[in-house]
Amino acid sequence: MISSSSIWQMFTLLSFFGEVAVGQTPGLDSPRVPPGGGAAFAIKSLVFNGSGCPGGVGTEYQLQGDILWIKFPSSMHAETGWDSSESNFRRNCIATLRVNESFQSYALDSVAWYATVGLPEQSTSTLHISWFYEGQKAMGSFESTLTGPASGNWFDNFSQAIPSQKLIWKPCALDRALNINSEIRLPLSPEAEASADLKVVGLRFKKRNCLIPGF
Repeated sequence: MISSSSIWQMFTLLSFFGEVAVGQTPGLDSPRVPPGGGAAFAIKSLVFNGSGCPGGVGTEYQLQGDILWIKFPSSMHAETGWDSSESNFRRNCIATLRVNESFQSYALDSVAWYATVGLPEQSTSTLHISWFYEGQKAMGSFESTLTGPASGNWFDNFSQAIPSQKLIWKPCALDRALNINSEIRLPLSPEAEASADLKVVGLRFKKRNCLIPGF
């Protein structure tokens, strides 16, 4: 179950991004703004590109404690149907993140998202997120699928943690970019008119100290 404070945390971020307006959040009992806190790491650079965020135009982000929130532009929109091009069934956005070295390692350990969908019966919408550190073969991934009929908001707030044995840690003392690919897709079927818009993802990180001789 998603707690009211967790929903409120997502709501405050959506409000910050201009995605929702005050008064559009039903089901909140005594909502509380989550406590603040310093960022878990310092971003050196963060760039975006992909079919859902060409050139990174219109893509925004905010670092809040150990969570990196990314808001996508309207181009992060997938659709199927007779009037839609076959290439529109999926959209993706790759974030390339570099952090300042701090003798710590980081691993993505949970995902949150907010999307809107319009799915007829038996149609599906799939959120797929994968990531890897530059120069490493190991890759992490997360996937969730919603089956229609469904219309409206589709979201989750870190309800599923990635198992510790599957965490992908940044190599210590090395400048390695983390590549994160966020994708929203529908079944490639011209008979079914369906749509899915990925609005926001939240990427939660764990950190641990690096054991470096001499430090």
